[in-house]
Amino acid sequence: MLVSCMQNSSSRWWMHSLVYPVFSVYVSKCSSVSPVQWETAMRAVYRISNMDPCGVVIGSIYINHNLAISVSLVAVFLTLAAVFVKWCYGFWKRKGVPGPEPRLPFGNIKDFILKRKTLGEIWKKIYFDLKAKGHKFGGVYQMFTPALVVVDIELVKRILQVDFQHFWGHGAFINDKDNMSFHLFNLEGPRWKRDRAKLSPAFTSGKMKMMFQLIVSCTDELAKVLDETKFNNPVDIKDIMSRFTTDVIGKLGNILSFTFANLKSPGPT
Repeated sequence: MLVSCMQNSSSRWWMHSLVYPVFSVYVSKCSSVSPVQWETAMRAVYRISNMDPCGVVIGSIYINHNLAISVSLVAVFLTLAAVFVKWCYGFWKRKGVPGPEPRLPFGNIKDFILKRKTLGEIWKKIYFDLKAKGHKFGGVYQMFTPALVVVDIELVKRILQVDFQHFWGHGAFINDKDNMSFHLFNLEGPRWKRDRAKLSPAFTSGKMKMMFQLIVSCTDELAKVLDETKFNNPVDIKDIMSRFTTDVIGKLGNILSFTFANLKSPGPT
């Protein structure tokens, strides 16, 4: 970079009034010397030796040049980030799919991220909002990831039956050590395919009808036991539900023939 240096009164005034203070503040940030001490020393050197302050001008211009580059890079980054966000949140709009407006950077799950609501509560509200407006489906965003909420029951059947090969991903968190999340409805890929192949023969339409009647009979007995709470009789709900589950599994598996009378007897201690 070439800078012309002029030894006239106007340039000298410019150097004393503008360049020295700015350069002094910059240098002081890189050392333990205060800006006032730097400015005083520079002015003293200039008065004694009448030296050309061209070097100071070059340093100041160099500093301003680096600052301009930094500001430009930040501006470019922010512009690209804004374009990226707009492009991500325009996915469903480009396809003509209705849905609630996303909020940066949460999408449509802000209350879930902030631990105000569960995902089930959020999807329930969106589902009924779409249904009230007469939409068969709607587009939402989980952070920056688009997702589809299906309202129409016929579309749900088509997704789960005819076109299931295109919708096998459930998008749910899976912990293989947690029985509440590690089940067939959450599994994906080869593990889901293998477990589904094992369970499918046990859930044909004929067997489901037989199982339904057995579950109804067990549930009726459970309702009778729980009715005792109307008379302020305390019950151990964990013990009751454990025996109810055992009774249902035993009857459905044709292994044991439990009667629900066992439900009224206390469990083992």
